[in-house]
Amino acid sequence: MTPPPAGRLRRLDAAVTRAADLLLELAVVAMAAWTLGYDAALSTSHSATLALLVAALLMLPGAWLLWLLHRGDGAAVADDAVAGPARGGGGQRVLRVVCVAAAAGAAVAVSLPGSMPRWTLVWAPAMAAAVGGLLAAAWPLRVRPRAGDVSRGAPRAVAVGGLFAVCAALGLATLSLFVNRPDADDVFYVNRAQYVAEHGRIPVRDTMFGDQAYPPLERPALPSYEALAGEAARIVHRPAADIVYDVVPPLATLLATLALWRLLRAWRARWPALALAVALLFLVMGGAQHTSFGNFFLARMWQGKVLFLAAVVPLLYALLTEWSASRGRARLALLVLTGVAAVGLSTTATLIVPLVAFAGLLPLALRAPRAALLGFAATILYPFAAGVATRLDRGGGGDAAAGGASVTSDPALTFASVLGHDALAGVALFAVLVGWLSLRSRHGRASAAAAAVLGVGALAPGALHVASHYLGSGYDLWRLLWVLPAAALVGALATSPASLARPTALLLSAGLAAVLVATGVPLWASSNHASLVSRPVWKLDPVALSEARSIAAHARSGDIVLAPVDASGSLAILTTRMWAVDPRDMYVSSGYGGDFHAVERLTLERFTAGEFSPPEVSSELDALRVLDVGYACVDAQAQRSVQVLRDAGWTPSAPAGALRCFARP
Repeated sequence: MTPPPAGRLRRLDAAVTRAADLLLELAVVAMAAWTLGYDAALSTSHSATLALLVAALLMLPGAWLLWLLHRGDGAAVADDAVAGPARGGGGQRVLRVVCVAAAAGAAVAVSLPGSMPRWTLVWAPAMAAAVGGLLAAAWPLRVRPRAGDVSRGAPRAVAVGGLFAVCAALGLATLSLFVNRPDADDVFYVNRAQYVAEHGRIPVRDTMFGDQAYPPLERPALPSYEALAGEAARIVHRPAADIVYDVVPPLATLLATLALWRLLRAWRARWPALALAVALLFLVMGGAQHTSFGNFFLARMWQGKVLFLAAVVPLLYALLTEWSASRGRARLALLVLTGVAAVGLSTTATLIVPLVAFAGLLPLALRAPRAALLGFAATILYPFAAGVATRLDRGGGGDAAAGGASVTSDPALTFASVLGHDALAGVALFAVLVGWLSLRSRHGRASAAAAAVLGVGALAPGALHVASHYLGSGYDLWRLLWVLPAAALVGALATSPASLARPTALLLSAGLAAVLVATGVPLWASSNHASLVSRPVWKLDPVALSEARSIAAHARSGDIVLAPVDASGSLAILTTRMWAVDPRDMYVSSGYGGDFHAVERLTLERFTAGEFSPPEVSSELDALRVLDVGYACVDAQAQRSVQVLRDAGWTPSAPAGALRCFARP
């Protein structure tokens, strides 16, 4: 008998969901294999080819691992899903009321127009909500689920959710190619990838200001992602920027969307497809803050740290939930590899992965402490070792040194820098604190509530100052908020009215989506320093890139090049066979030692715009000699600077857009 169309559609959806999960796991295994190969090369010859060969060999056991995982390694055990709202006595109901009321108070406080209220007025109710939520969510874990309330194995696809998730992922992947939002951190990251593409070696020292002539900003060089992009570019004989800007964004956006979908299924959001749609809307409308969850999604998806936050963090929460429900050696090994892949993307993983593992396994620890400890040890094994290596090597600042937000230990500013201070921030905070109520997984509820306690606890008055003192990375401690699965919980919040009549539930969910649209800022908005383009382009300012290409075409290989900072930054991304005096002021100010001549570099940067330091001429000419500048481009409107170069005998060269260029005599 021919199965009904609905049955065929459900089977197709299930197959698509399984394929999406396999793709995520394959990406984790591949990134982990490359990272281990990178480590092997870094400790021996620094050859990117060696790293690739080792990675290729490691993919064989990786493929075997995935085969074991999908053939059902380890017996499936009853998971913690409940058919309806979690049952509990009067004490649990009181905790829920406290959680919702306190969360509402904190959310209103951050939503009010004007300046942020005194932080304790926000933090105290938020912390009360987080703790109350954790106690209420953990309450049912004391009771063994009843036979009618559990399912077995991995979560099933619901309706056509998998098809919707893949279509949404493909749509956002395409959009990622047409959103151009330049980011200054690329001067470090893409420059490193370009060095590998041009030289075939993994650098261990600075490549922005010379051919490893100065100490690195980041030590040890733990992240392997940039070297992977560079090696891929070298193999296909293309600039690294082609891989970083044209290949990575759609692939990474696809994976990040599928990871979010997997988390919503693992935590059993009531209407997972609707939850995914609202979660993605929250991210896409998150362009109000430079370091928002939205801007660390589609708008900057080519950077390793963004890949870590957008794809690895939600996937890790899902994998920890699955490990708790269906343990086995293959799942345990996958947790180890996820930790390896996370560090390969960003050293921030050394800080965030243990927090995610703690929140993700706390529910399991309440009923199976040995299994929880085993899963925790497996997850943090590589990040912990990498963190120890970083702390032992005092010479570098870690991933934060390569570019971060402003130095601050102010919890109010930290909160605002990630979640904002508007209605959207209120929705996000409320979802983080009470979104667990919308989940049907006991484990997911407790994990989400535990993450809220960690995230809000990090913002306790004085906590960031203490963390800065002990961790030594105060200016990226806003990343502690990455432990919050904010997008997933905003999506889950939209499904809260699922127990109501369907029209009413959909109306309330549509109302939440309308708030996101009305109060959010699209990632491609001009206020977010972004734009929509008609064709895929490098994520750089087009004027600066045109100037850099002209400079690269006329300067000699090995030259030290003076140009305005925007053009210099694009030049550092374009090539590592010549070096800019100042590709980014922040890196110059970081200092590389006495022979780096940071003062002279900043003096010459002002000179390109016609600004002089007394005495007006001799100091600039001295700086040109000290830094051995071979090619100089200044703003055509800076007539005094142009005249100084002419009077000093510099030879006019081809102009670079609005810049007038000269070669050293």
